[in-house]
Amino acid sequence: MKKAAAYARVSTLHQSDLSLVGQFEECDRYAEGNEIEIVAYYADKETGKVNRREQLDELIDHAN
Repeated sequence: MKKAAAYARVSTLHQSDLSLVGQFEECDRYAEGNEIEIVAYYADKETGKVNRREQLDELIDHAN
């Protein structure tokens, strides 16, 4: 079984955590149907004007 990390992002601070939950649920469904084990979840809540994605950077660091 392949291992993977899931990453989700909401583009505005006004979006609810439910949007992140929905994105992660979709990641879980995809993983289950494709024999992938999600070993970590990362999420960023930033406006579109911010170029920094701390959790994405952390995911990339852990992958290397």
